[in-house]
Amino acid sequence: MPDISGYTRFLHLSRFAEAHAQHIVTELLQAMIAGAAPTLTAAKVEGDAVLLYAPLDGPSARTPAEVAQAVDALIRAFYARLEALERSNLCRCDCCRHIGDLDIKAVVHRGPVTAYRLGRFTELSGMPVIVTHRLLKNSARTPRYVLVTHAARALAPGIGGEQQETVERCADVGEVACTRYPFERAEVLPQTADGARRLRDTLSKLATNLRALWSSGG
Repeated sequence: MPDISGYTRFLHLSRFAEAHAQHIVTELLQAMIAGAAPTLTAAKVEGDAVLLYAPLDGPSARTPAEVAQAVDALIRAFYARLEALERSNLCRCDCCRHIGDLDIKAVVHRGPVTAYRLGRFTELSGMPVIVTHRLLKNSARTPRYVLVTHAARALAPGIGGEQQETVERCADVGEVACTRYPFERAEVLPQTADGARRLRDTLSKLATNLRALWSSGG
């Protein structure tokens, strides 16, 4: 579940520019959804966040490698669109002048959920969905990171890259053990492909370990 960091402040910079703020956020959400497709499917857009999912079994199952690549792709799509909006912007309202203040954080969790149809939408319910939402409010002091619960990380033990172990305390849920993977913009911006090595290597190792576990039937 990716979430736009700095959204609340951005949206309230000027009540006269709220329409501009919402347009920018919509563009960024659409970029993430398109970047994650077709591996990850959007279940619901919630203001500045979007809940995405992928089945790990069944006729529509996605491989671990595909999921890891989709996470990488949605992060890159966000910053590519952010940069394009900032570069092409001619408006000098408070919101448009602060496009560059936005960032992305994401929570990755794994568990059994119930999917059901509500009109033309596919809704997800279950404790994993609740935990994912609760974890969007965590102890991180950086605006850019991927927070992976140990339930999800158990599929890929020993992945590389900078990481921070943390136990998050969530209302009505309790303690949730997680690993946080912070990153810098230079690692994901399109024009600095060489600087993307750390995040790419981390996601590559994640995909490799998931694929090995998947093949062994674990």
